[in-house]
Amino acid sequence: MPAYCAQPGMAPIVLGPMTHALDYIRAHFREGPRSGIVHVGASSGQEVEDYKAAGTRPVVLIEPLPGPYAQLVETIAGEPGFYPLQACCDAVGNRDVDFHVASNDGMSSSYLRPSGHLAAAASVTFDETVRVTTTTLDALLADLRRQHDLPAAFPDYLTLDTQGAEKEVLLGARETLRTVNYIWLEVSFGGLYEGDTGLYEMIDFLRGQGFDIYNLVMMRSWGDALFIRSGLFPPLGR
Repeated sequence: MPAYCAQPGMAPIVLGPMTHALDYIRAHFREGPRSGIVHVGASSGQEVEDYKAAGTRPVVLIEPLPGPYAQLVETIAGEPGFYPLQACCDAVGNRDVDFHVASNDGMSSSYLRPSGHLAAAASVTFDETVRVTTTTLDALLADLRRQHDLPAAFPDYLTLDTQGAEKEVLLGARETLRTVNYIWLEVSFGGLYEGDTGLYEMIDFLRGQGFDIYNLVMMRSWGDALFIRSGLFPPLGR
């Protein structure tokens, strides 16, 4: 697969198919997350089978919208170590926001107002809004810890699919990031939602948090990126 270095000293960005970040990590590093997974924006649980196959527990799946959340609960019913939480994660808590519900089964829904998305995917409409109250990922997981016996290093794998609001979620996850080694998130070049974070800004932001980009797959103006904690694995060529 072709690769290039985005900045001096940065791990290569590998352009190629990435069926799932967990598969990529296992294939290239022969290990993966050990102390738990958190997925913010889990929708109805489309990736639950991947998480089951990974064998890592606990798995916390967070979804703000009532419809997809009800399906998520049904999807993981009876599965040990899986915790569904209905919440809207943000940089700050106790903020009332309008969540813009997308017509594609909620997959493109966001509390950020759609802008360029309306032209980039004209078949997707946003005809409904749902009023929700935000929380932070740090607060949400702290509350979960009070209810359950979770590993001290939980979580070490974080997935974010929050339609442009990924940086806002991370700003409310400073404590959570202390144990995280892997971050897989949806990215874009920006402009799909009002106030969203573009790819290059996200790379700079996560470098400041101690993460390098290891894999990037773009489809038109959006895609998926895998970030891994700096120094977790030896540099390439050594």
